[in-house]
Amino acid sequence: MRDPDTIQSVATTQPHSVSWRWLWLRRPDTPALALLLGGLGLRLWLLLRGWPSLDSDEAVIGLMGRHILYNGERPIFYYGQHYMGALDAYLAALFFWLLGPNQMALRLAMLVLVAPFLVCVYLLGRAAYGRMVGLLTLGALAFGPAFGLMREAPAIGGYQDTLLFGALLALIAYHRLRAPAAITPRARWASAAQYAAFGLIAGLGVWSDELILISIFASLLALALGRTRELLSWSALAAVTIGFLIGAAPFLFFNLSHHGQTFVELSWQESSGHLSLGQLMSQIGATLSIGIPATFGSPQVCVAPRALYAGYTSYPTSAVRQVALSACQGMNLANMLFALAILAVYGAAIWPLLRVGWRATRMRLSALNRDQIAIHDAGVTTESGPPESPVLPTRAADSEQAARLWLRCMLILVALGTVAQYALSRRTIGPDEFVAVRYLLPLYITLPVVIGALWEAFAAGWPRRRSLGADPAWMRAGLRAGLAGGALALLLAFFLAGGVQAAVTASDSSRFALPAMPDQQVMAKLRDLGITAYYGDYWTCYNLVFESGERLHCSSYPKYERYAAYAIYLSHVQHPAYLMLVGSVGGRIFEQTTAPRLYRAGYVRTDVGGIAIYYLPTHA
Repeated sequence: MRDPDTIQSVATTQPHSVSWRWLWLRRPDTPALALLLGGLGLRLWLLLRGWPSLDSDEAVIGLMGRHILYNGERPIFYYGQHYMGALDAYLAALFFWLLGPNQMALRLAMLVLVAPFLVCVYLLGRAAYGRMVGLLTLGALAFGPAFGLMREAPAIGGYQDTLLFGALLALIAYHRLRAPAAITPRARWASAAQYAAFGLIAGLGVWSDELILISIFASLLALALGRTRELLSWSALAAVTIGFLIGAAPFLFFNLSHHGQTFVELSWQESSGHLSLGQLMSQIGATLSIGIPATFGSPQVCVAPRALYAGYTSYPTSAVRQVALSACQGMNLANMLFALAILAVYGAAIWPLLRVGWRATRMRLSALNRDQIAIHDAGVTTESGPPESPVLPTRAADSEQAARLWLRCMLILVALGTVAQYALSRRTIGPDEFVAVRYLLPLYITLPVVIGALWEAFAAGWPRRRSLGADPAWMRAGLRAGLAGGALALLLAFFLAGGVQAAVTASDSSRFALPAMPDQQVMAKLRDLGITAYYGDYWTCYNLVFESGERLHCSSYPKYERYAAYAIYLSHVQHPAYLMLVGSVGGRIFEQTTAPRLYRAGYVRTDVGGIAIYYLPTHA
């Protein structure tokens, strides 16, 4: 029977523990809630303005949602791309059922993913560095930067899924690392449920976009080192495996029945041979001058002419210059220094973790050595399981601190892995040098590290700056605090300035509105000309089909059809029209090669909204 004092202690401490654990649900952090609602309000306003503009990449997801809802189709991957899962299309179908198949419903479906990501990144910042860092991180990502706002809004490529799932994996791993060892049956069931959720999210992430692999690896590595015995127990392994098989079931089923088609297509993208030293240096240069600066809100980046196309033309014109490299050397140098400063902050954040890990490892090895000597002297033999991490303490307070350190390690590993993968990717340079920046979006999961490291450096020197005297240590601490505070203020200003740039761009009624004005002009012209079926380049095809509710029929020209049914339909049209972007490379080639043959057959050309329409008049 329990001692009455023990019972009273449990009765008085348990409600406090529960209320502390669920504080953010029962009594929301008012500043965090205000920042979250403000960020969602900004995104909703941008959505209503039609910013960024709809392009064919996003329209394909919309068309898949229509076909799921109205045609009973059940796609596993994007049309024509068997390495990105159709999860967003199913979510879009749900919103189409509620609100009708339109651009607003399509983007509201993505907002459902972005909102919990913002909550997760606040929790990550608070867990890793404290409440203030959580608030600063939430504020930065809620209102900027321009590139983040532009890529988080449309349904393209599963990037919202990657951000949300990556943040959730880190949070689950953090919770397991800070939780006490599961001793009671109830605790074991709770632990198994968390590991099952981890596996489910990891499986869904792999199906959605392989960018999640870096987050999965970082989280599993932290658990393997921090909770070795727990992770290797049969219950945890079974829970993770079952959860993963359920989440990745569509991915696994498709590849088992199609001979690994996903891996074949991914290998095609990187099958151009080994990188030369010059190519590697160019890609590292593009990463430092364009990739990292644009991701972290540089006020302006320089890209090659015509590097912005499709929805990327919506990027604020004040934030990007399309000029030759030789004409923008000063700006590129400034952006490289900015990128190197960001990488230096990650390095500064990991250095104390390495020292703690080394010190803890030495202490652990020393303790094991003493235990072995004592056992040997006593003449006792034992058999023990795999040792736990040397960083994992036994006391609750120490466990909380260790989990915080492990979380920082996870986020830094995700950051370094993401940058390394991007710098080595062949899509980093060339015509896609700006649009490829989207592969750095997982860095937003790791933003708490950058803000947290700068905040800690600023806060550590702040009390000393108020001391009197000319102590050199005080002066050095004050200097470090001033530099860290200035860098943090500048970084936050960059993020917020990007939000302002996006809002100013979206307020331009001549370019942005719902429904999309340029596309409406083209569709009105097609209606006047009696055109319902046409061939078009990729960027003039699917967006018009989606916006017309599939009253228009299009097949991509030349021979890059995402959806076979469209190609079959157009093959039976006797005199289809042709739509090409005016001034594009494809448009110029079409005018020189195919257009002369069409002119001889009686076709004529008319331009509207930046689109060249080649058609056969009805009287011909």
